[in-house]
Amino acid sequence: MVRRRRLLAGAPAALALGFGGGCLGVLSGEGASFEASGARTEPANGFEFEGSRTQELSREVAGRSVTISNQVATYQKTIEVPTVGEARLGAFALVTSPAAEVAGRTLNPLGEFSDDRLVEEFASNYGGLDAPTKTGSTTLSMLGSSTGVSEYEATTTYRGTEIDVVVHVTKVKHEGDFVVALGVYPTQVDESEAVRSMIESTSHPV
Repeated sequence: MVRRRRLLAGAPAALALGFGGGCLGVLSGEGASFEASGARTEPANGFEFEGSRTQELSREVAGRSVTISNQVATYQKTIEVPTVGEARLGAFALVTSPAAEVAGRTLNPLGEFSDDRLVEEFASNYGGLDAPTKTGSTTLSMLGSSTGVSEYEATTTYRGTEIDVVVHVTKVKHEGDFVVALGVYPTQVDESEAVRSMIESTSHPV
């Protein structure tokens, strides 16, 4: 139960993934560290900035230490849903992860992830989404790039009640980082315009 509730309480940080061991064979010397710059957006339609944090991930590969520092900024909105009343059921997150390269080789597997894979990783890491199903996509501008934003329907559980939710996700590469935007809200309300506005208002680096 607690793990599911985290979906709507900042859990999009689950998208800040670590390196796969198979990607690190080109490292030499004592190791390496990579740090992402932060990203922010303009809150829309009642969403409020919750906070930001650094997520540091370390791996030992062939006796060498590799550290990446991801940045996570989260936004929330209180929404009234008939089955649960008023609760902070709207969530939006920006996750930045370094597009680390060594000898011209990209080490971060996040760059190869499709939107389907991002949603799958989010669901499996936190157990917060059940049966995400893609329902459509749209094209928006984010950080000066045209990007496809995928939309999914899924279910989650909040305070013992199952809730249908809509999920939007997209990813762009910008200024040496991968920037992932993810929005979640109950299907009983339409926050799609707010999520799209926040995607298009994203700033990076900050």
